[in-house]
Amino acid sequence: MKVQKTKKVSRILIANFIGLTLLIFFASLATADNAFSKVYTFGIIGDVGQYATDLTFLQSSLHESDIKNLIMVGDNAPNIATSSATYPAIWNSWIDEFNFMAVAVGNHNQGYKREMDYFKMPGDFYSIVPENDLLIIVLNSDEENKTRIEEQMKFIQDQLESANQKMILIAFHHPPADVGPKHTWKEKKSFFLKLVPILKKFKTKIDAILVGHEHVATFVDFDGIPLFVSPSVVGPREGKYYDKYYRELETKATNKWVYTGKINRDWLKLEVNTDDDSMLFSYINIDKKNRSDCSIVITSNVNAQSDNKRYLLQDNCQKNSL
Repeated sequence: MKVQKTKKVSRILIANFIGLTLLIFFASLATADNAFSKVYTFGIIGDVGQYATDLTFLQSSLHESDIKNLIMVGDNAPNIATSSATYPAIWNSWIDEFNFMAVAVGNHNQGYKREMDYFKMPGDFYSIVPENDLLIIVLNSDEENKTRIEEQMKFIQDQLESANQKMILIAFHHPPADVGPKHTWKEKKSFFLKLVPILKKFKTKIDAILVGHEHVATFVDFDGIPLFVSPSVVGPREGKYYDKYYRELETKATNKWVYTGKINRDWLKLEVNTDDDSMLFSYINIDKKNRSDCSIVITSNVNAQSDNKRYLLQDNCQKNSL
């Protein structure tokens, strides 16, 4: 009887141990799932619509990376509309698969109003809060009207002064510095002479600037603010290093990483982690099976101790880093 009782107690202890182990296992899965749910992904694309060409290869690459939400940094349609080169003709096949989360106007467009109407933009400059603790401010760097430029400057200053989000992105089309071989910041000199002092004033609040226009894959230190240039997958150009001080802007900009090899089709992936207030930017190479050519971690200003602590290039950037 004593032996049988001992065996019974042993079976109960083993069953309890297994039950507790399973409980811990499933609790850990739930915790991991909860942590994963706090990482939000975005695809950043630009300079593709103006070519009005087949973009299914880009759609496939975005799908493979589980991208649903898009940040578009301009040149979303050619200037002259034809039957195959309108906003619906280019983008209708995307509507059911992707969210046009934030859209900036570029110099290639079919009128600001038509672009705003199609993408359901609240204006040609605006802000959105797509996730908790993340603010995206979108500007129209193509604007030439002085009054409208002043309106944008008041808008972004008010936004940055009142913002309480931990992470803030600024998106517009034209780079505020020379970041590639074809274009110069002076193409939009009036705009940037007004904007850059505001960016510098609030640089401890701004986590990254997103631009396009130059068609190169490059990461820039813009006076201590991380600046990402979204390359064009349909009209890519080879990058070039710059390390310049701009006297008129009283600003220094340095390319910290440039893709300088054989021209490939890259787009920019963003993963926002609201747990540790960090962002991971990756230049995704379509021609190399979605391999990352360079990944860069941005630490939110909430946690950063200095400008130099705000970004960290990962090992895959070493080939073409400065």
